[in-house]
Amino acid sequence: RGLRYYYPYVPIIHLGTYVRIFRRTMVLPFKIHFLVVGYSFFINLDVSFSLWVINLITKIIRGALAVVGAGQLGRQCARLASTVRRFKRILICDLVESAAESLSEELAEHVEVPVEPTDTESACTAADVIVTATNSRQPIIRTSWVRPGTHLSCMGTDLPDKIECQMSLLPHCRILPWSTTWVKGTKRCLPERGNEAIKKV
Repeated sequence: RGLRYYYPYVPIIHLGTYVRIFRRTMVLPFKIHFLVVGYSFFINLDVSFSLWVINLITKIIRGALAVVGAGQLGRQCARLASTVRRFKRILICDLVESAAESLSEELAEHVEVPVEPTDTESACTAADVIVTATNSRQPIIRTSWVRPGTHLSCMGTDLPDKIECQMSLLPHCRILPWSTTWVKGTKRCLPERGNEAIKKV
């Protein structure tokens, strides 16, 4: 690509591709890295194969990301979360369906995994990580939609009068980060077990 910058007639050489597996729900990329090719020359086949298998397993166990809210904050959260962790698919939902579809199309150009617009319930029940980015003053995430072990980031709940999940969900949280202002309106809703899980940040 360096030559193409100075000489536009030089074609771009693509050194990677991908294959969709498991009913097209996961992408298995294949890329040529010259540094890795040189490194593999000095290691035996067993070590090289072990590294490949471990890498394949980590890709198989990847979870799904659900982003609730397709506004400016939701757009930023979706792009940042997808760079921190590689998900097998990303689900986008919003009260305005066209906004969710627009963000899905935009994000699909920057990630190598399927990006799907869907409704909030379907997204939450299928997700391993849920990020909410709304201005809601009423709960939009029901307790029954969140599976045990799910990571939940309520990015839009930045003021005491803003809430995005049902209060009945809080006692089920193993670790609950909080700020002093926010906890005044929520700590009373937690039983003793929930209070022990609260961590100040």
